[in-house]
Amino acid sequence: MLGSKLDTSTPSPLKPLRKPAIETETESPKRGVLAALPRPPGLIALGRWLLEEGYDFTPVTPSTHARVIGRKSETEDLRDVFGWNLPFDERKFPRVAEFLRAAQVLRSEGALLKSSVRFTRLGRSLFVHSGYPTTNADSVFLGPDTLRFLRALRNLPPPYGRLIDVGTGSGVAGLWLARHAREVVLSDISTTALAFTQVNMALEGAGAHVFTARSNVLDDVHGPFDTIVSNPPFLKDTLERTYRDGGGTLGTGLSLRI
Repeated sequence: MLGSKLDTSTPSPLKPLRKPAIETETESPKRGVLAALPRPPGLIALGRWLLEEGYDFTPVTPSTHARVIGRKSETEDLRDVFGWNLPFDERKFPRVAEFLRAAQVLRSEGALLKSSVRFTRLGRSLFVHSGYPTTNADSVFLGPDTLRFLRALRNLPPPYGRLIDVGTGSGVAGLWLARHAREVVLSDISTTALAFTQVNMALEGAGAHVFTARSNVLDDVHGPFDTIVSNPPFLKDTLERTYRDGGGTLGTGLSLRI
């Protein structure tokens, strides 16, 4: 769903936003397993280090990802760890293991270790999102569909006034448009998505005019918006994962509601 520009009166004050609990709060998924919520300070430190190291990775489709990692026999660099999300030997990547432990996003895979998150580079910006494969009920997906959505948003002329990104996921779209908005609300029903969004806000150096809000579409935010953007799921997912299942008979329920 592309953005829409609304002709509104002077906006009323935003309802106080509830910062997502990032360590202990859990959600009740329809199905599937919930991942432990990450620690944003640790992920921010990791992201800044990756930027210093010149890390760069552009995501591909899940099927292409599966084919590529099926041909890889060894984890050689940071792209393999955080892009292709391969298991790694701590002796070869001791600093990586240190960062991942601090952020509580490190898990064991046999004798090796693996990151529970991935990082994507878009221009000068770096965004954290869920690791591969995105099978957890609260996974936060960033892939080629996200990149196509950003390209489509180039056709949305600024300024954006008071903007909300509904179902923000990792916050990419709202942060992409933030420089041309008076106020930006990055909203999602998933606390994991909002935790990742807070990390990405810090990595992007988002201004004080950018906020997060836990909301089911517009239920928990107040006041009119000049611009609404959303890239909702539009599929029927048998696992009913939040990022993928659009609801309704054909997966279009959420899109129609927005």
